[in-house]
Amino acid sequence: MNRRLLPPSEDVSDRTTTWTPEGASPGMGGFHYVVVDEIVGSSVGLALSAWPELDAQGRLLFGATDAYLVGSPREELETFLGKHRLPENLRERPLRIGDVSTVQVRPEALEEILDELDEQQRLEPFFAPESWIEPPVYDVTADAHDAAKVAFYAP
Repeated sequence: MNRRLLPPSEDVSDRTTTWTPEGASPGMGGFHYVVVDEIVGSSVGLALSAWPELDAQGRLLFGATDAYLVGSPREELETFLGKHRLPENLRERPLRIGDVSTVQVRPEALEEILDELDEQQRLEPFFAPESWIEPPVYDVTADAHDAAKVAFYAP
């Protein structure tokens, strides 16, 4: 059973463009949207979904594909980000709930863990970030928070 962490958009007919935040790599093809969904002690829950598009009002639209909750050991994830997070001035910043990043997932690694993610009840099993994320990791938290404001204030 797949866990849907983000509901599918009900009306995708007004899709216009791919969202390209300033802090991200040009051409977002192949990237995934990752949000730090929860932090519990030494565990981190990451919501992983397909890359969003923008509707005519500039709101982020997530397609009908599934989103997954990926568990990671906090220390391993922060060490990984300390080496691979861009821009570099954010590498030492501790993780916070609501942080948003763009990542390229190692397709073969994600394919291998999909069954485990489908059966997941909590943040277990944990997956080391280097096993499924292809560096670098682009931190787009500020852009994502701006996009959330657009969605909140849009008609």
